[in-house]
Amino acid sequence: MNLKQLLKIAKKHKIGIKYTEEIDIPCYFPETDIILYCFVEGLPINEWGWDTTQIIAHELIHASGHKERLNRKSVKCYKSMRFTEETIAILGSIILTKKGVEKVYYKWNELFSNLDNQIKAQKAVEYLLYGGRK
Repeated sequence: MNLKQLLKIAKKHKIGIKYTEEIDIPCYFPETDIILYCFVEGLPINEWGWDTTQIIAHELIHASGHKERLNRKSVKCYKSMRFTEETIAILGSIILTKKGVEKVYYKWNELFSNLDNQIKAQKAVEYLLYGGRK
């Protein structure tokens, strides 16, 4: 999946995406249902060397958990459930973009040992691609 396709998904689900130079890290804000990003397409921008497409996919997975979508507890309780939500977003972005697996291999056991997170990641991807059921 490329960036253009991801932007269509965001539009379909009414998820705002806005470029800003006022932040250091791309992030999703459930209160306003918007993704803020701060980088240039094609440049690696995080510790795993992910590009804009992978990061937008990651943030879209977070957005799929919004209360009006899948209503994922790990989005509502992000501070206390950060590892769970980040695991879901990492797995979901890999599924969406088919990129990044080699970048997270060193955490493979941690990421893939929790079947519940794998199911939630797959459900998030299916929701974004096909819409509908919560």
